[in-house]
Amino acid sequence: MIDTIRVRVAEAADAATVARLQQAMDCELGAAEEAGFIDRFAEVWLADLDRRPTWLAERDGQPIGVLVLVVVDSLPRPAQPLRRWAHVSLVFVDRAARNAGIGRLLLDKMLAWAAANNVNRVQLNANRNSARLYQRTGFDSAPARLMELRL
Repeated sequence: MIDTIRVRVAEAADAATVARLQQAMDCELGAAEEAGFIDRFAEVWLADLDRRPTWLAERDGQPIGVLVLVVVDSLPRPAQPLRRWAHVSLVFVDRAARNAGIGRLLLDKMLAWAAANNVNRVQLNANRNSARLYQRTGFDSAPARLMELRL
């Protein structure tokens, strides 16, 4: 079944599709649908598309999965090369298409892109359901010094 899946880089014309997949994930997690969300999401995603490479998984031309990356270029430091890191802000595979390797295909495409684009670190937030997939792909726990402050 995996050979019928195509993973490609999303383009500006895919903004509504990416928004619908984000909304599908949020609804699965219990969020209510919001009038105008698709347009609001698409506008923000398009405005920042150069820093948000995105991949779509499709079966027979129908979108069934998405991965959105946020790329950060560190500011220069004396006598050090420029560094890039990235945060995976969204990985979603339609419920009917899960457990067929699609999440792994999306991650592999993103990691190949990251390696080719001088990204030296990729981070993400894992939940109980996704942690094993990320571990099988090579992700590990972040160093203890990684901290956050929620405002």
